[in-house]
Amino acid sequence: MDINDRITDTMTLAEQLVKVLEQENDLLKHDETEELAGLVNEKTELSLIFEKSYKALIEQEEDLKEADEILRDDLRDVAERLDKAMNENGRLLQAAIEARQTFLNLVREAAQDNTPKTGAYSASGVVDNGRGDKKSRASVAYDRSL
Repeated sequence: MDINDRITDTMTLAEQLVKVLEQENDLLKHDETEELAGLVNEKTELSLIFEKSYKALIEQEEDLKEADEILRDDLRDVAERLDKAMNENGRLLQAAIEARQTFLNLVREAAQDNTPKTGAYSASGVVDNGRGDKKSRASVAYDRSL
């Protein structure tokens, strides 16, 4: 395959990947997580194919020097758009993960706050039953002697 054809194929893959990333970014911005699953699979497949194509292209460094200059410029432009879309995707995914983690932590804390306590004695002899009515109890021991 001619180097110009390889560049064109790699650019096509990069443009497809940018399109999928932009779709995913839009869904993440609007918290439409149900629709993300299909895009994740497509993104993963395209990423793997693009990575192979890009590595093969880079390995032909000498041939790249002979490639059409306009194609090389176009490849740089697509690579910049891909880099921008990937960076935004990373930020949005991180924000979504942190938001969900915060929500889960709040749910966990609320559940813990509303779980009844055992009513065990503290070191000072006070019973805390989790309802705010702490009472001092006297310890009782029974010694049965014969």
